[in-house]
Amino acid sequence: MNKKIICPSCGAEFEDTLAKCPYCGTMYYPAAEKEYMDQMEDLREGVGELNRLPMEETKNHLKSRARFIRTVLILLAVAVAVIGGIYYVHERKEEQKTEEEYRWIREHAPELDRLYENGQYDEMTELYSSWVEDSKPVWLWKHYEFAYRLSVVRETEALRREVEAGHNGEHDLASLLYNEIQLLDFDQKHPYLSEKEYRYVLDAAKPYLEDMKTRFRMDDSKVEEIRRTAKENYGVYPYRDCEKLVQEFLKENPS
Repeated sequence: MNKKIICPSCGAEFEDTLAKCPYCGTMYYPAAEKEYMDQMEDLREGVGELNRLPMEETKNHLKSRARFIRTVLILLAVAVAVIGGIYYVHERKEEQKTEEEYRWIREHAPELDRLYENGQYDEMTELYSSWVEDSKPVWLWKHYEFAYRLSVVRETEALRREVEAGHNGEHDLASLLYNEIQLLDFDQKHPYLSEKEYRYVLDAAKPYLEDMKTRFRMDDSKVEEIRRTAKENYGVYPYRDCEKLVQEFLKENPS
């Protein structure tokens, strides 16, 4: 069974057998290398067939295979040169992109720092979220993990308000449940969080974890089952599974 990997450039998930990300084109070198080695193995097996030919056919076949092998070697040499050129250009672009990202965060981090130091966490989270939507490199900020977790809490609060305002269809409930399940992981201490930040996030997330258990009538064993599934799926509980849970809940608890 193929494993899934996360693209380091765009964050998309794809199978580890692909030589590049199907979404942004970033090369995945282990798979690219395997593809190249498979081609070389096919060539080796082709050469090995010479030993199995009858003696009377060897001379003519050898000439034909020699021409074929020369052509293949030339094509491989060209392919290696092209791949090398692509790799160089890609790496150079990545270096330039990284330089631009660090320059951007140096210019804009002081604004986030000011809000953080003043304890204006709502304003800090709002600014952080707006920059995430604009694809800015806010993950380079030193308090990124804290801002990220608070942004999930804030989004969960917005979803809960919508549900309580009457938007309680299957999609609305699945979205709320998906966000509340994300908060389960917040009881894990992240190395980039200070003790004060960790405790603050725990307190902020607690009401929504209780809401998940009461709203969807989950006992502790069900919550732990969900936690294990998320852990096995790189820390993410699939949205389609949230939809199934909501469908089961609505079936058992018709309004």
